[in-house]
Order: sequence, then C-alpha cells, then structure tokens
Amino acid sequence: MKLHYACACLLALLARSAGAGDLTIVDSRPDEDKENGTVTMNAMSCSFGLSRVGDTAANPSKTKVLEEDLEKNPALALDGKTLEITSWAIYRNNQAFFRNVNGGLLGALMLTEEDRKKMGSKCKRHKTKGGWYDASEVATTVPPLVSELKGIYDGRTIAVRIVYSPTQVSPGKFEGDPGDTEIALQAIHRTAEALATILH
Repeated sequence: MKLHYACACLLALLARSAGAGDLTIVDSRPDEDKENGTVTMNAMSCSFGLSRVGDTAANPSKTKVLEEDLEKNPALALDGKTLEITSWAIYRNNQAFFRNVNGGLLGALMLTEEDRKKMGSKCKRHKTKGGWYDASEVATTVPPLVSELKGIYDGRTIAVRIVYSPTQVSPGKFEGDPGDTEIALQAIHRTAEALATILH
C-alpha cells in the first residue's frame, strides 16, 4: 500500500513538472460575465438575439477549466505568474437562427451552404456590445459561441477572441444540460488554446 501511494505521488509530481507550472488567476470579471442571461430584449438593438453563457455552463467553472488547461500546457512557463481576468464573456449568437425562415431547432441543421454564408451578426462590429462574428468565422449553421477575454498577464494587457461552431444544436440554457455543457467546454478549451499563444 505504501509503495503504491509513493508511486502515485511520484507520477503526480512528474505530471506537474511536465506541465506549465502553477498559475495564479485573479478573477476581476464583472458580475454579468458570470451569469446566464439575455443581453437585451430590445428587438431594434444590434445585440438582440445574444445570450451570455454563465459560470453554471461548466463544472468546474469557466475560470477553473481555463486555469487547468493553461497549467497542463508544456509550452508555457507559468510558475509565479499571475493572470488577472478583467472581463470574459461567452456569448451564444442566435441572430442568424432568428433570421432562419424554416424556424425551429431542426431548421438550423437543414440550412444549405449558401445559408451558411449568410450567417453572421446583423450589425457592424462596432455597433454590437459583444458576441459579434462574421460568416467566414463559422463552419456550421448552428448558433456559434463567441468567447471574448481581456486581462493583465505578467504586467501587460492581453486580449483573445474565438468563435466556436457547434456541430449539434443544444437547448441553449446552459444550466446543466449535457449538450450545453459540452459546447461550453469546447469554447473554453479553444479560449485557453488562443490564450496560450500569447502567454510567453
């Protein structure tokens, strides 16, 4: 038993040494970044059709998954470094879905390639509060998740943005449904990958 425990500890130590090391994350996000919710109910707004994906979308939380992904990355040297997340919102952009004349969840999967090219936000980027994307950034006709993170790392300002195209439609409430959880995790993993490219 003692030998088994010692081996387990050694393996854990070796796994840690192969990764990026311990990173301190300071969560300074505004409360709205942590909560699920509709951005606006005003149909005339450029943000109509956007919803926020809160911390309940993933277990462990968004920031914990991000931290774990970064610390496992062998290309990074994070020991003693601090990442302050000043804002991090993940949006589900349903605007093109609302424009779908077929309607219904199934309709989002039945759109053609020409329909995919018509995807994208309804307004120009500078007029949208967050969650904007262009048709060229998506690979499917399912409502995409847009992750936008800003922060301070090792004394310098950083920002990353990714657009994730799910391959399957999920309920979109992000309150524990397995389908919602899976696409939320995929967006978080891709955010970590993008962040890793600038943390050096």
